[in-house]
Amino acid sequence: IVDEEKDEVAGLLRDQGCVPVFLSEKISDEHYNGFSNGVLWPLFHYLHNNLQYNDKLWTSYLSANQSFADTVESIYRPGDTIWIHDLHLMLVAKMLRRQLPKATIGFFLHIPFPSPEIFKVFPWKREVLSGVLECDLVGFHTYEYAQNFLRTCAIVLGLETKPNGVTVKGKFVRVGVFPIGIEPKKFLEKMETEKVQKRVEELKAIFAGKQVIIGVDRLDYIKGVPHKLLGFEGFLEKYPEWRDKVVLVQVAVPSRADGPEYKQLKDETDELVGRINGAFAVSRDKYNEGVATQLGRVAPVQYLYRSVDMDELCALYRVASCCFVTSIRDGMNLVCLEYIASQQGTCGSLILSEFAGAAQSLCGGAILINPWNTDEMVDALHTAMTMTPEQRQVKHDLMFNYVMKYTSAFWGQLFITELHTFKPPSPGPSAPSSAAATPLSTPLLSRAARVAVVPALPHEDSSPNLINGVFSPNILHSLSKIDSPLLGLYSASPRMSRPTSPSVGPVRLNSRSLQSAYKESSKRLFLLSYEGTLVPQHDTHHVERPSWKLLAQLKELVKYKENEIVILSEHNQKNLMEWFNGVRLILVSNGMQLRPGCTEWEPLFPEVNTEWKEAVRPLFKYYTVRTPGAKVEETDMQMQWDYSKADITFGKTQARELNQNLDSMPLKVIRGNKTLTVTPHEMNTTTIVQRIIGQMTTFDFMFSDCPQANIVAERMVEETESVSKCFVFQMGEAGSKDNSSTSSGRGGGGAGGISSPAYYMSDSDELQEVFDLLVAS
Repeated sequence: IVDEEKDEVAGLLRDQGCVPVFLSEKISDEHYNGFSNGVLWPLFHYLHNNLQYNDKLWTSYLSANQSFADTVESIYRPGDTIWIHDLHLMLVAKMLRRQLPKATIGFFLHIPFPSPEIFKVFPWKREVLSGVLECDLVGFHTYEYAQNFLRTCAIVLGLETKPNGVTVKGKFVRVGVFPIGIEPKKFLEKMETEKVQKRVEELKAIFAGKQVIIGVDRLDYIKGVPHKLLGFEGFLEKYPEWRDKVVLVQVAVPSRADGPEYKQLKDETDELVGRINGAFAVSRDKYNEGVATQLGRVAPVQYLYRSVDMDELCALYRVASCCFVTSIRDGMNLVCLEYIASQQGTCGSLILSEFAGAAQSLCGGAILINPWNTDEMVDALHTAMTMTPEQRQVKHDLMFNYVMKYTSAFWGQLFITELHTFKPPSPGPSAPSSAAATPLSTPLLSRAARVAVVPALPHEDSSPNLINGVFSPNILHSLSKIDSPLLGLYSASPRMSRPTSPSVGPVRLNSRSLQSAYKESSKRLFLLSYEGTLVPQHDTHHVERPSWKLLAQLKELVKYKENEIVILSEHNQKNLMEWFNGVRLILVSNGMQLRPGCTEWEPLFPEVNTEWKEAVRPLFKYYTVRTPGAKVEETDMQMQWDYSKADITFGKTQARELNQNLDSMPLKVIRGNKTLTVTPHEMNTTTIVQRIIGQMTTFDFMFSDCPQANIVAERMVEETESVSKCFVFQMGEAGSKDNSSTSSGRGGGGAGGISSPAYYMSDSDELQEVFDLLVAS
């Protein structure tokens, strides 16, 4: 822009709320094309082998950053927020901090941050890191990128890092994960326009009878377009029956075409397209008019080396039954999000590179692939092409819900909220830094400052309610004010003490003695756990269905009105209800009970106040928002945080910290397979057993694997002498000794007293043998 036009340009931009930064043509070219795109871009995308570092380009990068800093300083007013974006301006924060020491500054990197081993080769690594670390909050798309940044700060600068930030010169700089999104409503609205709907019908006619695979990429070496073409070529070779049933529409938007590496990429792409079309083109009569041809035959790759407008793009997204993304390294990749939004009501499949940032958010619904593994891409294409409509629907719904929730507006609001919510905490003792990976347990907020996002019940002071990642006594004091007949005032220890182990272990259950006691009794109670007793308990927390034999045995036992069977479980209530349908027994799951003849679960403790949820609910929400793929499920007496669809590493890290916060509350926390379940602490097995037995009429025989049943039985014996025969057992032989001659009776003889299991059985199979014996009695 020539000097005489600068005032006019500045005026036009001012009307749009913008202020220009004027750079010379040389500085602009060397800063943008030379250093940002020629050095930082390939370095941050792990393509550093052939980089040539140039002091002149670095000088221009410094100059451009200083120009931006000077412009911002000239218009800054106290209270303004400064949000710096991306690799082009990584020094601006440090330049501003010298003149604006109290300014609120945030930085977000829109591309990957490489591992320390890659970043260490960069000659100006310390300068760039120091520039970014003058911010109050540094944001990344994914947990991996944030972790790489923290590790690099520890290795390159020798700084002390915490899971959620780094201490620099006495100041704590927070580091967070903020996956960016799109505005899906724009695509949904565009799909309803007459122009797009007309174009969709035209494309359907052109590709009638064919499944369309869509690829939309800038022709950039990080997008993996040649890898995609090799995968498609391999698919046509391995599955010849698909050659006239599928077409790949690849939109390749020209990008930085002047660079030699981009010209080489275009030549390679053109060659691959020609090779595939030459080998696999089919006769024209198998296609409709309107598609590209190769020597008079229809080409299986429809290659569009140009930009397309949004109407055309939406129409292509809509007709495609699969979106194919093969980035070899990508900060986020929004194409897959656009495709998902455009597929509502159609439910296409998504094949997504594991090296795209979006893979950490969409892993539950996408088919993840390694673009360097051609065989894996071939298999993924076949899976996508043969997936049932029901399978597509389930995967699409999962991804669509994510896209609708994590929009670009949500991303921006979340970052700014985090930036303004708290001042950084004063540095305190932290774990020694090391070169090892530091888990990002709190992706957004500093540990000492989460109370605004995780409000407690009302408290009198305004001091922080979190100390080193766990709730302070303020929240516990607030919880103690909850008025509940069962929960009391929470004055007890957060964990109830367990009975001490007896000096002599339990003895093997004598089934004949049990059978004799069974025959002599007139009212019997079976109080049994499902997991680990009726069915085996696996290390993976997988829960088996009851076998047909077990169901038949239970049905036979409950045919007699003298028998009452209660099954305790922490499993999904819907499954339990389905599995034991038609069996007259009582199911108890996480404080809820289903009695014979009922179709709805009822609270076992209807008098319990559920105000504890008001403290847990915002905590769950906090971690759900910050853990893509996580969700919350809630029933009357429990809340569950499920991270099974989240990134494995990040989900475990988040669950670990969430569990730490929950452990500081007077609540019961159950760790399952990628779940955390919370119930009122005092609603434990003992109180559940008490309540269940209290609902029963008098009985003189009890068979149970719950040690707490011994305590309850003891009290009943002392008060009423009603339980004359009590058999409490454990599964497994740990701490036991074989004594098959022991007689039956209350408490199990001298085997350790009534408050601990008197007997043991080897496994669930032995229990079923006992049931066979009782059924035959």
